[in-house]
Amino acid sequence: MVSKMETQYKTPKQTKLLLSSTIASPDSTISAQALAGIIMAGWPDPLPEHIASAIFMGCSYVMNLGKMAYDAGTITPEEHAAIQGVSELSMQIWKNIYDQSIKQVK
Repeated sequence: MVSKMETQYKTPKQTKLLLSSTIASPDSTISAQALAGIIMAGWPDPLPEHIASAIFMGCSYVMNLGKMAYDAGTITPEEHAAIQGVSELSMQIWKNIYDQSIKQVK
């Protein structure tokens, strides 16, 4: 009989540091819609901690890409501001969902 090993995923320390310094968005329609979109795509509810934190980090990376593009002169200040605003809101939404996923586990 072959035993299956389950991989245990954990949120990396660097991600937890960024999560701890980010203010979560309040529970709102937009937070619920973000989670609903993931659930409709077949992901579990509640999302596992590592998945919520990975999405959060993806939002953070978009913010960094916007800054790099602005610094390189390939986008306008208005485009940069729009990217920063959307990225920040997304990070706050996914911080909220991450916090909910941790509460569900405990």
